[in-house]
Amino acid sequence: CMCRMYTPIVSVNYTFYYLASVCPFAVACFFFFQAEDGIRDFCLSRGLGDVYKRQMLNTKYFIFPAGQQGQPVPVENPYAYGNAWFVDKVQYVNNANEEIDALNDILPTETAVADATFKEKLKGVTEGYKDSLSAIRLTSYEPNRLVYKTSSAKDGVVVFSEIYYPGWQATIDGQPVDIARADYVLRVMNIPAGEHTIEMWFDPQSIHVTESIAYAALALLLIGVMILVWMSRSRISKKS
Repeated sequence: CMCRMYTPIVSVNYTFYYLASVCPFAVACFFFFQAEDGIRDFCLSRGLGDVYKRQMLNTKYFIFPAGQQGQPVPVENPYAYGNAWFVDKVQYVNNANEEIDALNDILPTETAVADATFKEKLKGVTEGYKDSLSAIRLTSYEPNRLVYKTSSAKDGVVVFSEIYYPGWQATIDGQPVDIARADYVLRVMNIPAGEHTIEMWFDPQSIHVTESIAYAALALLLIGVMILVWMSRSRISKKS
């Protein structure tokens, strides 16, 4: 199981590099993602920053100073939602403002709020399914690759405590599937009934475009060098 720490006191560079962490600056930055005018202030004024960092982003521990010397002490957070969870419903809204506003009226462990632009990726599902046996477990965690095991008696909808960002790809048992966005910043997917393996990895198209340009530039460079060598040899042959 991968959990995150919230630390307002430890070096930001240290926590980002060595720990799966959520710092105050990172939480604020999330609200800039594809934000509309004024959306960040709206979020913070509603206290949603705390909801994200404490619960929906699976912050398992808080690190705070304690004692006379102010030594860092981890405090467990009993309210963290976990790495992923099944929901009972999907509620569609028209824009980002409505998406964040709706979070004040729902329980995220029961309802996922999604922008209508992602309705096609979720196949228009409005009802999910979960019971006491529905389960999803993170079995492998790397910065650019995640693997989950899931089990459910019926088709369901799962929200992941991971930031939605274009370029992330996913498969279920090796078959490509869509990743949608829910609760403004999180990932959500349709999950079929039964036991399955879900894999996510970061593979943005921009990297492949950059690689193609780099290879093309290298090829042109090599061709140019070969032409220069050929011209140089031709001149030497003529002089001889």
